[in-house]
Amino acid sequence: MSRKRQILIAMALGTLGILGLIAVATGQPRDLDAARKQYEIRLKQLAPDADADAHIALAKWCLREGLDPEAKSHALAAHKANPEDVRAKYLIYALSAAAPATGTGAGTGTELDTLPEAVMNLGEKKPVTITNEEARALTNEEGVEAIRGFREVQRILASRCGDIKCHGGIGSGAKWLLALQGTTTDRMLAENFRTVSRYFNRDNPEKSPLLTIPMKGEGSNHPEQIIRGKTDPVYSTLFTYIGKLLKVTQKDDFWGSGKAPSTPPQP
Repeated sequence: MSRKRQILIAMALGTLGILGLIAVATGQPRDLDAARKQYEIRLKQLAPDADADAHIALAKWCLREGLDPEAKSHALAAHKANPEDVRAKYLIYALSAAAPATGTGAGTGTELDTLPEAVMNLGEKKPVTITNEEARALTNEEGVEAIRGFREVQRILASRCGDIKCHGGIGSGAKWLLALQGTTTDRMLAENFRTVSRYFNRDNPEKSPLLTIPMKGEGSNHPEQIIRGKTDPVYSTLFTYIGKLLKVTQKDDFWGSGKAPSTPPQP
């Protein structure tokens, strides 16, 4: 795991109050038999269709009481109930970190690797500001394929730019912010397209701030160099998408052939 990712995880765990739970769990003796009896009672009270909140609450209680395997079981159940809830994944990270100290082997790298990457900000999330009417108007103006084709761009931006301190939540101080829940809907695609499209240069995709600013990093007052150059696959994907927007002459001709550069210019 990279140093940057370790720092982000530590910040996330601190926000969730999980680091304190680990300190308690690893720093004091417990009556595990009594804890397991209490756990059985709580488990019977858990609804069969319990949501992520209920599983996370029980997972944190288990962690506090030293029942790491049970805690991991409910963290995984919470993730299954709501894959977009980052609390579950970071709780699993916490359990993996705690495993060497407790000797329980609560977490494994293989299980972590199979979980989708958590990209949402852990504080307040960007509110949905676009209305259904505005989303329809934007789709009519840009074309259905333009909005739906933005799905891959949205995925890349969420992965590369949606970290805790970046563009993932309204407390980040970033100039533009992504909505990162419900992103499979056309409304959310329109929301994020509207947010990001101001950084497109449709006349010259190569000059798009969405490409130039993160490629320069600190040289353009951006904290990191997110795009590693014009040969970076992310650059190619974003460049190609913006280039395709040049082809809008009629909605039916959207993403036709011949008007946009098919490959980015080489450095």
